[in-house]
Amino acid sequence: MVKVTERCQKQTGVSHFICDYSPPKSGDANDIRKIPGNADFISVNSNPGLSVRANAVTVAAKIQSEQNCNAIYTITTRDMNRLALDSLILGSSVLGLQNVIVVRGDDFPSNDAAPTPVNDYMPTELISSISRLNK
Repeated sequence: MVKVTERCQKQTGVSHFICDYSPPKSGDANDIRKIPGNADFISVNSNPGLSVRANAVTVAAKIQSEQNCNAIYTITTRDMNRLALDSLILGSSVLGLQNVIVVRGDDFPSNDAAPTPVNDYMPTELISSISRLNK
């Protein structure tokens, strides 16, 4: 599969299409929809709308391997500690994923039922960690 940066560097002046994809709310693999054939990349969100969904790494890997599509997954620093995030990054590499979008994630609503944010990493710190892990 292709890295976003490699694709964009090779074909300057050419548009690339990245389609947004929300993972299913179920654990059923049959709920992963067929990807449009004209997308250069599929960007799999991480818990859009602050809802529990299938893990973005797992869904991106399944889409990439079964639908032969370049996948990008999103990871939110809000949701996991450093050990979990670094381990997830390494695991995504084992699964053949080469593209990641790092975001902090929206704040949770302020009520008693809301999860507790972790925020061990700021997004820029996680990006630096990914660079170190790549070396």
